[in-house]
Amino acid sequence: MDDYPGMDDVFSEYGLQEFICINFKSKNNQVIGAVIHRLADNEGAYGLFSVSHSNGGTTAGYGDEAYENERSVHFWKGRYYVNVSAETDDDFVKEGLSVVASYINNKIIDKGERPGIIEILPEEGFVTEKTRYFRGPAGMHFNLPFGHEDIDGFIEGVSSDFGTHQLLLFEYETGDLKNKWLDKLRENLDNNKRYKMVDGNCNDLCFVDQEGKKLIFGSSGRFIMGFIGKELARQPEIFERIEDAIERYHPENESALNRLQN
Repeated sequence: MDDYPGMDDVFSEYGLQEFICINFKSKNNQVIGAVIHRLADNEGAYGLFSVSHSNGGTTAGYGDEAYENERSVHFWKGRYYVNVSAETDDDFVKEGLSVVASYINNKIIDKGERPGIIEILPEEGFVTEKTRYFRGPAGMHFNLPFGHEDIDGFIEGVSSDFGTHQLLLFEYETGDLKNKWLDKLRENLDNNKRYKMVDGNCNDLCFVDQEGKKLIFGSSGRFIMGFIGKELARQPEIFERIEDAIERYHPENESALNRLQN
C-alpha cells in the first residue's frame, strides 16, 4: 500500500479489508487528516490500534478505547480503527480533532471487546496504553526486539510494559507447536551475540543482554510466557498468576480464538 510503505505485512496480519483517508480543515484552515480502517473482526481492529498509536497519550471518550495527545486521536470501535491527526497543536486544531473524532465515532455503530488473551494478564497496571496485541511476527517485530526467526507460529500474542519491565504471552494451537518454538527460541538466543544464557537458580529459560537486562521464558499449556527486565523479584509471582489465569480462561481443548467465536 503506497500510503503506508513497509506496513503491508502488518495490515495483512490484522485483517485489513479497506481504509479511507479524509481531510478536514480547522477554523484557522489547518488540515486535519482522518484515516478510517475497516478490519475483518474486532480483535484485528484492537490489534492495529494497539501497535499504531504512540505511548504517552491520555485516555479519551471515543469508541471502545481511545488515546489522544495534542496532535492526534486514535481509537478503535468494533471492526474499525481510526486515526485523526494534524501537523500543529494550536487551540483551533485541538477543537478540530475533537469535532472530527466525535463525528466519525458517532457514525460507527459497531461495538467490540478486547481479545480474550488479554484476560490472562494480571489486572492491575498491566493493561495500559503500552499493551500491544499481535497476530504474527510483523506486528510483533514492529514493537519488540524479536523477529519471525525467533518467535513465530503463534495464534496470537500480547506484550505489556509495567514500570521498567515487559511481559510477553504467546498462544499456540497445540502444546507440541509451543514446545517446538520454545526450543527454537532457546537455540536462536543462544546463538545470538547480544544474549548470554544464564545458569544457576533460574527454573525457566534465562538470558541476559549486553545492557544487563534479563529475558526469562517459561511455558504453561499452549502458552509461552516472557519476562524482560533488570529486576526479577516479581517474575515468579507474575508467571504463577498467568498460569492460574490460563487454567481459568483457556481450557486445554479450546484456543482463545475459538472461545471468542462461541
